[in-house]
Amino acid sequence: KDICEKMPVTLLFVLAISAIWFGTINASREIISEKAIFERERMIGMKIIPYVFSKFFVSVRCFFIFFPQIIFFMLEL
Repeated sequence: KDICEKMPVTLLFVLAISAIWFGTINASREIISEKAIFERERMIGMKIIPYVFSKFFVSVRCFFIFFPQIIFFMLEL
């Protein structure tokens, strides 16, 4: 019975870690694929902070896609 009680918490943890992992992989893949574009924009004066913030915004958007699923999962328990 003790294992069954901890199962949902473990599943939620694994889902959260997976979401963070896939988000990090996606962000790094996107940054690498846009390297040429970023270098061109740096030549005309674009700063690094707005670029990093745009990537952070994508990560936050992914969080808000995942967050309702966590709430739904917790309410079903």
